[in-house]
Amino acid sequence: RFQLTNGSYSGAVAQGGSLQLDLRLMNQGYAAMFNARPVFAVLRNGSGRYIFSLNEDPRTWAPGLAQNLSATLTLPTDIPPGTYTLALWLPDQALSLRDNPHYAVRFANLGVWDAIEGDNVISNNGTIQGESVASVTITPSSVVGGSNAVLNQVTLTGPAPAGGALVTLAASDPAAAVPASVSIAPGAISSAVFIITTTPV
Repeated sequence: RFQLTNGSYSGAVAQGGSLQLDLRLMNQGYAAMFNARPVFAVLRNGSGRYIFSLNEDPRTWAPGLAQNLSATLTLPTDIPPGTYTLALWLPDQALSLRDNPHYAVRFANLGVWDAIEGDNVISNNGTIQGESVASVTITPSSVVGGSNAVLNQVTLTGPAPAGGALVTLAASDPAAAVPASVSIAPGAISSAVFIITTTPV
């Protein structure tokens, strides 16, 4: 009979980023678990269910003792942005029973059990963010009109998704001309260098 007593997690994480999970559980029963059982962290929403194996053996969660679970979950680069449910899933060890929620461990906490999925919900408002621009590097940082800045690069907050990323560019100064867009390869964080041309002023 396990109860989640407290915990913390990364509320917003970029695609391909790391979600830090720190939980504290208490075995309020009279004995430890006898049979081996896997422990998974789960992220799910309408777009899919993402499962992360945790290096935990619940047979060692002795009665009357607090257990600290800490894990860093590396998210796929192609996980769709959106709001996700974060849960702990302790299914049966047997693969034939793993997807049957009747054989999963239900925590003692009120309101955390999802009878359809067979997992224990930690939060319903975790956020996965799409890649966004972290910085635009311009080298040299200033030029005389008619010269070019030739070592320029766009850097994202996280790795580009499976299909890559396309970043639209625009110049605020009419004397400068930039490419309409730059592409970033799947899994990469930065674009190839691009040229900014200028006209004499």
